[in-house]
Amino acid sequence: MCIYLFTSRVFIYLKIGVNTKSNFMKGSQINKKQLKFSTENSDLLDESIKELDLDKFKSSFQDRFINYKAIIKIKKSFDNISEDLAYEWGLELIEDDDHNCMVVSGLLLERSKIWFRDLPKTCSIINALADSEDWKIRQISIDFMIAIILNKIGDYQSFYSSYIQSDNLYFRRIAISAAKNISITRSLSKETKSEILHLVTPLLAEKDPYVMTVSYEAFKDGFARSCPEVTKTWLNGLIDKIEDPYSKATILSIVSTPLDKENNLTYSLDVIERYITESDPIVVKARSSALYELCKKDALQLSNWLESKMHINQIVDHWADLEADGLIDALY
Repeated sequence: MCIYLFTSRVFIYLKIGVNTKSNFMKGSQINKKQLKFSTENSDLLDESIKELDLDKFKSSFQDRFINYKAIIKIKKSFDNISEDLAYEWGLELIEDDDHNCMVVSGLLLERSKIWFRDLPKTCSIINALADSEDWKIRQISIDFMIAIILNKIGDYQSFYSSYIQSDNLYFRRIAISAAKNISITRSLSKETKSEILHLVTPLLAEKDPYVMTVSYEAFKDGFARSCPEVTKTWLNGLIDKIEDPYSKATILSIVSTPLDKENNLTYSLDVIERYITESDPIVVKARSSALYELCKKDALQLSNWLESKMHINQIVDHWADLEADGLIDALY
């Protein structure tokens, strides 16, 4: 059994009987028996790097709970380690079954810029990190994915595409999370952003809430806000080809943020009009949510548009919904 939830900001698909919260929390439980990574541990880590002592290096973190703050400390210590040594130690630690060794090996190999050194090993290591139950380790795989997109997308395009099309929820979420980060990278060219946007197009049709929450953020809050012209060009090439309701719902979510300058609603309303007679409940709810958001941006322009379309039954229904919410009444 499924339900469809639409709020003023997001469209969410939930499967009844599936604990979606547990999916988000996998691997995030703290082992309370472990001590925190302390300043003393950080000092020991620094000493081991100076002494080139891998055993001492491992002893500085192996029995500690490595949280996000600890990762920041560890990465700071890596400023003092050469890329070659980071590569050597990272490859050795990745073979260790210890959980913390996995975390630190990922950080070391990120420091070594392994993606420039060995493509097959890089792919293998990202796969190992991405399939972890621990979100901290999966986050490292996102950092890797961002790095290969920024530096070597030509070499890794097929690998990245395999994540987008994977049956593994973690892999798809990692792919779209990387794309979201790429979308707001100011130094990146419009051409590269456009290329990534085209690569992640299959995730328009995402149905799983674990991935969908991030895909909505990537398309709407990422690409649409940071590069609206690129997004409009991409949408123009897609709209007439899209058939499934989930993709249409995602597109309606994207245009619920005005893509024209000065919050002009013209483009958004043109897209909505293409789907105005759609009767699928997923699309209807998404359309209603988009109109609600746009009404808050420019109620007068939206009201004029609605009045010009009152011969369409669906428009009458949306007018009634907006009026019930008090958004239309506010104009008079």
